[in-house]
Amino acid sequence: MYLSKISFQLNDRGIQAALADCQKMHQLVTGFFGTDRKSSNILYRVRMDRGQHAIYLYSDLPIDETRISARMTLDGQKDISAWLDGMQEGMTKHFDLLVLPTKKVPSERGKNSQRRVLKTPQDRLAWMQRKAKQFGFQLLAVNELEHIRQAGKHSPESSGRMYFDGYHYQGILQVTDAVKFQDALRHGIGAGKAYGFGMLLLS
Repeated sequence: MYLSKISFQLNDRGIQAALADCQKMHQLVTGFFGTDRKSSNILYRVRMDRGQHAIYLYSDLPIDETRISARMTLDGQKDISAWLDGMQEGMTKHFDLLVLPTKKVPSERGKNSQRRVLKTPQDRLAWMQRKAKQFGFQLLAVNELEHIRQAGKHSPESSGRMYFDGYHYQGILQVTDAVKFQDALRHGIGAGKAYGFGMLLLS
């Protein structure tokens, strides 16, 4: 698995369009690899780093540097497979996570279920604790920070706009099951991974 960081300039029209439309950001990110997201197992996160906007990525394949525009910079790319394989029970890590805390509810039309965002901090914390147990860690400390809404346009086959209500968490975790925890790092946590959610960043 690779960890990469791409910084970018806000005066780039392509970046401006991608920041305003999460579907376009998804297309921009997958374009770095020339594949669909699942084929390269891509997780990503757009965040501020020391006053600079950047995209952080986990992926099974390295980025094709020829696909990065002139207004973007590949600040670093590293194969972190050995680090990932070295995860052990009992390790403690500071974490940073942007997720969609949701629950499935029956559709009003009686077909497929729909995801609804959890409304209260207590429900979202309970969701985080369930995900921690599912993915082999426990929360030693956790803070819910800002609410981040992302919007985008559906694919041409669909119509209308889509919205994602994400919540930003930071805290300290302890690994309880290394195999499950490695799966969380490789595949992300929760829904919306195609749109920049679920990437577990550690320090």
